Amino acid sequence: MKGVKRISLAALLGSIMFILNAVPLLAQTTAEEEAAARAATGAATGAILITTICSIIAAVVGLVVWIVIAVWVYRDAKRRGAPEALWLIIVLLTGLIGLIIYLVVRPKEVVAAAKKEQAPPPPPPTEPTPPTAGGPTEPSA
Repeated sequence: MKGVKRISLAALLGSIMFILNAVPLLAQTTAEEEAAARAATGAATGAILITTICSIIAAVVGLVVWIVIAVWVYRDAKRRGAPEALWLIIVLLTGLIGLIIYLVVRPKEVVAAAKKEQAPPPPPPTEPTPPTAGGPTEPSA
């Protein structure tokens, strides 16, 4: 029995030594694996960079559209006689929803004062002409 125990103990110690030596070898990567890991990291970095650039462009375009809508609503409200400052604030705070609300509730017609500003000015009035010196005169008495 002692022999079996010694063999079992030797086998156990040998297995432990094998595992302890094999683990670092399994943890090491080959040159191809390292190159693939670097390429994947580079691809991920490139994808993140492209996504960031597209997000910045979308944010700038959205900001420009938001400002253009606000300016248009301000001018249109002023032209139609609506409270332009109120509508400007509403559109700046709510964006596209404010634009839709404004389009639904805005006055249908342009104010008459605004129409007069757009119409050409009327011609100046004409003055009556005085009578000529050599024309008919009244008979004297």
